[in-house]
Amino acid sequence: FCGWSVNKEIKRGTISVKLRLMHARAMHMLILQTLNPVLFLYGPFIILFVASMVGIDSHVPEKITEIIIHIFPINNVIIILTKTDEY
Repeated sequence: FCGWSVNKEIKRGTISVKLRLMHARAMHMLILQTLNPVLFLYGPFIILFVASMVGIDSHVPEKITEIIIHIFPINNVIIILTKTDEY
């Protein structure tokens, strides 16, 4: 909500195109950093829960969950490196 309201105010304001682009990139980075833990930390547990409710008896969901959880820190660094110009 806060990001949306800041973005709304920026669009209404008279700022330079370069600054507007910087704000848009920062907004994208914040959105991706918000979705990153949701997908890579909470998502795997949803996979395990669904697999146990469905009755899958193999170890495949556990291995997939383990891989997805270990991707989280790498993905966070990739988000920062690709969405900022300073690096």
